[in-house]
Amino acid sequence: MPDSSLPPVAPATLPRAESISSALPGARGLRSPEETPRFFKGPGKIIDLFEEPLVAAVERYHGVYDPNTSSFEDPLMYYGAVGGELPGCDSSQALALRDAHIRYFHEARTLSWRSIPSLVERVLQCDPAEAPLLVSRQTDSPRTFYCLNLSDLSRVGHAVVASQQILEALSTFLRQNPSTSFTIDPDFQFLLQLEYSDSAPEARFLLMTLQMRLEGADRHIRSYFQRIQTTLTGREPSDYVSSADSTLSEVRVDFGTQHPSKELRRLLLRDSYYERAGRIDEGARDEFLSQLREQPRATYYKRRPAEGVPTIKEDSERSYRPYPPATSAPMSAAPVGQSVRFAPAVRSPPPRTSAITFLPGHGRLRGSDAGAPAFGNGGAIVSAS
Repeated sequence: MPDSSLPPVAPATLPRAESISSALPGARGLRSPEETPRFFKGPGKIIDLFEEPLVAAVERYHGVYDPNTSSFEDPLMYYGAVGGELPGCDSSQALALRDAHIRYFHEARTLSWRSIPSLVERVLQCDPAEAPLLVSRQTDSPRTFYCLNLSDLSRVGHAVVASQQILEALSTFLRQNPSTSFTIDPDFQFLLQLEYSDSAPEARFLLMTLQMRLEGADRHIRSYFQRIQTTLTGREPSDYVSSADSTLSEVRVDFGTQHPSKELRRLLLRDSYYERAGRIDEGARDEFLSQLREQPRATYYKRRPAEGVPTIKEDSERSYRPYPPATSAPMSAAPVGQSVRFAPAVRSPPPRTSAITFLPGHGRLRGSDAGAPAFGNGGAIVSAS
């Protein structure tokens, strides 16, 4: 029996044009790799990454949960499920949440990383300034293209596609507006451009940008898991993951509407991206941006107000651990058949009183709940620009 306080973890994949929610009602029939289109079409076509929805990716890389044969407990137990059902949620919602949990936390059977959090960590450790690039030329064109080396391209591809699958599933579960929800890379334009970049600096800036977007995605994912678990179990965490990204929702509607090279230049006008690109090659960054003949900052990316709550940057991803499975019905379970309403994300914890459980020099007071998980750095649930 696995440790119930520590769910399994793993890597990933998702469909390019098909939304997660559209695939939920369908059967779980998994097509063979020969029938499923591969994600990359050029040098990266040997990578086992496919254009498929979350449900198919879970079956391909992890195996679906079967109460009779699976070696792990039902992930829905972490969210207050009773008899395999989530009170107040229909079967498609439960399936989406279970698949998202498996995709994020469980180990993949055929890939070389433990989980999506560990995969994202490996992607972030890659130095864009030093990553090897492949140079290719089309037979019918004199143009030269630059492609990220296939080992790094595989990791980046799996991380981006899987994280986007999970984001879509969780935001759909939370009934968020798809057009204003956080998106790593609309239509995977940046990721696909990593196969056919027009220059070496562009390829490196694309890698850097996807790394920053993955950081933001991981914070969002952990935040979503936290909100869902809090709502369904009635257990309020001791701290909240704050706003995970500075991009305003109305700005996200426009993100991804331009050619990927232009979108990349517009992102590089943001202070954080601009500074990070300068570490790779300041001269190449400035030359790259000189080709953008517009000033989008005022209308495309808005600055936070001075009094805004700062974004929480967690030191470690990997501090998310869902509550142990409930031994009884969830505290705030909705009656069967009644829909669950999720509270909007909060930017700061609400004021509340709390009991003193620890005194310096004396240690933990008797009677305090030493086993309750904590949500902040080193605490229990999830967090990702």
